[in-house]
Amino acid sequence: MAKVGINTGSAPNAGDGSTLLAGANAINSNFTEVYDLLGDGTNLLAGIVTSIVAGNNVTISGATGVVTINASGGGGGGSIAGISTTGTSFFNNISAAGVVTATSFNGNLNASNLNSGTVPAGRITSLNASKLTGTAAAINGTNITGIVTSIVAGSNVTVSGATGAVTINASGGGSGITVQDEGSALSTLATTLNFVGSGVVASGTGATKTITIAGGGGSLQSRTTKSATTASLNAAASGDLDITNAFKGYHLLKIAVNHPAWVRLYTSTVTRGNDASRTEGTDPTPGSGVIAEVLTTTAGASTFNMSPGVFGWSDEGTPSTTVYAKVTNKDSSARAITVTLTLIQAEA
Repeated sequence: MAKVGINTGSAPNAGDGSTLLAGANAINSNFTEVYDLLGDGTNLLAGIVTSIVAGNNVTISGATGVVTINASGGGGGGSIAGISTTGTSFFNNISAAGVVTATSFNGNLNASNLNSGTVPAGRITSLNASKLTGTAAAINGTNITGIVTSIVAGSNVTVSGATGAVTINASGGGSGITVQDEGSALSTLATTLNFVGSGVVASGTGATKTITIAGGGGSLQSRTTKSATTASLNAAASGDLDITNAFKGYHLLKIAVNHPAWVRLYTSTVTRGNDASRTEGTDPTPGSGVIAEVLTTTAGASTFNMSPGVFGWSDEGTPSTTVYAKVTNKDSSARAITVTLTLIQAEA
């Protein structure tokens, strides 16, 4: 109802104001509405939420009346203490007059009474009073313009604090993801997934991310070229050359040079160093780590087809995607020599 006022008359003792009975009735009507809204009609409730603090991964909608709390982080799933996320949500326990806790109530909420009184209009409208305890108390404060009368817990939410400042946290959302390796879960939950490998691309600026794996589903790899260029080498001089961003294991199809050169490929930096004193025309010792070698004194560019094809790999302690080479300039002038390999990836 609207607030009922008392007519105080046009002047003291003028006799044209409200009677004592009418004034008392107006006061009683106003107090009855307050006690119905904030209590059980006779007693005021003991606790009122006066503010809501949004915790991690939480969004709040509604300012007065019914306020809805949702976990904005999402993910996780399952059930959390006091709230079932797999069926109809309900609070497991309620204790203290009008205060939701997790110690004394067990069961769905239904319309009954609160502290042996009628549930006030606009407040919690579905309660089973059989396990409610506590007594009513006075409400402190004046000029209250908005009061939260109930909290609806959304998915993956926990509520801490019964009166005054209430903190809402997302107990399930964004807490972690179980990662399995061949069906066996890793020991800790993941909060970040890092996709690696030259054939994996992660994309997406919104909530949905797309992971693209090139060549997935058993597709074969395509041939590609990898190249590098030496520093300027004097005639007959040799230099080490690292061809990076290649593969840990590979099929070698071709070796190309842009000037006359003697090129040797190795499994590691150690085997390259061990082979440094070997002279032209001398075969490498079996198992010495020499993958392939080509030699030309013909001016200009040359390409050597590996027939049959050669398999190469990194024999470093931690396998590397670098192909280790040594290049000797076979031209009569100083040259920077570019070596280009045609490869097919054989190892991820």
